[in-house]
Amino acid sequence: MLNYAKSLWTYYYLLIVLMFVALSYVHSEVPREGSDKEILYFIVLWVHFVFGAVTLAIGPMQFSERIRRSSKRGHRALGVAYVSCVFLSGAAGFWMAFNSTMPMFGYSLALLDVVWMVTTGAALYFALAGNIPTHALWMKRSFLTTNVFVLFRLFIPIALLLTPGGKHRSTSLRSPCKSHFGGYWASLNGAAAK
Repeated sequence: MLNYAKSLWTYYYLLIVLMFVALSYVHSEVPREGSDKEILYFIVLWVHFVFGAVTLAIGPMQFSERIRRSSKRGHRALGVAYVSCVFLSGAAGFWMAFNSTMPMFGYSLALLDVVWMVTTGAALYFALAGNIPTHALWMKRSFLTTNVFVLFRLFIPIALLLTPGGKHRSTSLRSPCKSHFGGYWASLNGAAAK
C-alpha cells in the first residue's frame, strides 16, 4: 500500500501541473464581445477557478484518517471551507454555463455543476445528521466530481482532435461534451481502483 504522505504530495504535484493546463484554456473561454459582459465573464471565471482550486487542495486532507482523528475541529473547519468553495465555484460555473459561446458545452457543464452541488449538499446533510459512514460516501462522490472538472480539461484537446475540423471550435459540440463523460469515467476508474 502506498504511503499516504507520498501519494498526497504526488497528488498536489499533479494538481499544479493540471492547473497550468486548465489555465491555458481560461483565456479561450471568455466571450469576445469587448463589453461589460466580457469583463463579468472573466471575473466569474476566476471565482470559479480559484474556489474550485481550493476544493481540489482541501479534498485530500479531508480523507486523512490521521487528520480526522487528531483534530475533529480542524476537519470540520476544512469541511466548511470545502462546502463553501464548492457552492461558490459551482454557482459561478453554473452562470458561466448559461453564458457560454458553445451552448451544448455549457449545458453539459451546468449538469456537472448540479451533480457537484448535490453530492456536496448530500455529504453536508449526512454530516449534520450524524450519519458519518454515509457522509463519507457522499464526500467521496463530491470529491470525485470535483476532479472531473480538471480531468475533462485534459480531454478537450483529445476531443477536439476527434471532432471533424480538428483544431477549430466546431459547431459539432458532441466531442467537448464527451470529454465530460471521459473525465467522469476516468475518475470512476480511479476511485474503483482504491
